[in-house]
Amino acid sequence: MRNQLLRDSDWSSMAHSLEVRVPLVDIKLFRTISRLVLKGYPPSKIDMANSVSIQLPTSVLQRPKTGFSIPVRDWLLSDSSSNYGKQRGLRGWAQYVYKQHS
Repeated sequence: MRNQLLRDSDWSSMAHSLEVRVPLVDIKLFRTISRLVLKGYPPSKIDMANSVSIQLPTSVLQRPKTGFSIPVRDWLLSDSSSNYGKQRGLRGWAQYVYKQHS
């Protein structure tokens, strides 16, 4: 799951403004957390971040939520030597395709 499915589910959920929670798939982590939950102490995200052996910097723990981008526009326009790539969004690519097929 870690190589493809997690990335794809994250990308597709963000594309449709959905919040998707993927399961914690590490069995050792699951066993530890399940004991805490059963005792009435479910860990928060901050608890989990603070539980690593090397302390994370505050800049990592408090940074705003970010996504990632896939450079589809750059890929689509990489073969074009014209000015289509200088336009905003996918407008240049759409014009390039239109010119090629009209």
